[in-house]
Amino acid sequence: MSAIVDPKEKCLTALKSTGRGRVKVVKEALFSGLLFDPALHEPLVNALSDKSAVFADTIADDVLPDIGEPLLEQLLANLTGLPDPVVFRRLRVIRKLDLSAAENVARRYAEAKHRGLSVECINILSGSALDSELLMGRTASRVNEISGAAYRALHGISEKSVQNFLGEKLIHGSGFPQLSIAYAPNMGLSQTILEALSEKIYDMEDGKTLDEAEARHLLILIESAAGQDHGHFDEILQRCINFSLDIKGCVEPYATFSLDFAEATFEAVATNPVESSKRLLVDVRETLGL
Repeated sequence: MSAIVDPKEKCLTALKSTGRGRVKVVKEALFSGLLFDPALHEPLVNALSDKSAVFADTIADDVLPDIGEPLLEQLLANLTGLPDPVVFRRLRVIRKLDLSAAENVARRYAEAKHRGLSVECINILSGSALDSELLMGRTASRVNEISGAAYRALHGISEKSVQNFLGEKLIHGSGFPQLSIAYAPNMGLSQTILEALSEKIYDMEDGKTLDEAEARHLLILIESAAGQDHGHFDEILQRCINFSLDIKGCVEPYATFSLDFAEATFEAVATNPVESSKRLLVDVRETLGL
């Protein structure tokens, strides 16, 4: 006759040991309500440091959030000195339990070298005017995921300093491709986008040759124009379309670029709320064979 194994001891063994079947044991304990026992909370949080990243991630994403707020104190304790991946797991749980607490942690670790942790921190602080300086600083990261997250996080912050910062990045072509995904109609940069885009088109119509970086900058400007409620955008976009069709037969980099260019222009027109652009949309479909 086999000995009866105490469920709590079985769960503790799973949390502290290695090998297969541990996730099943822990999830069974969760479903039975056993994991709500405070005696198991410290071992559960410690499991976020498990040598198996898969096991630790499962505990972070599929187990601890269901236990909820009783874990918060344990999750916030002794963060200093923990490896970044462990802090990343803790923060993912904290974010689901208490946003204010998560914001405080995010401010401490937003400049972490760990990509996932840094992006998570930036996402938590997204839209926070209080953290605009920190977010603007993270746009300088050489890691595209981090700089892209920072640009997106600045979206919707109406502070003049942020508007000026984004406007400068847009005009001078730095920060792309991440920059384009940060823009929306409420950014208050319609005039800035219009002026920069118009200047580029004038240069092209005067015969200026664009290198690949300049061509990509132009693409960013067009994408940023999407959804802008400005009466002159339809005229500018029509000129963009005409130019894109003119360069379809050119050699690289324009042969590849022109297709992207036409598609981006088409998307910009499709989302532009200006009534005349809706009429232009019909002409674009016919011209591009869509």
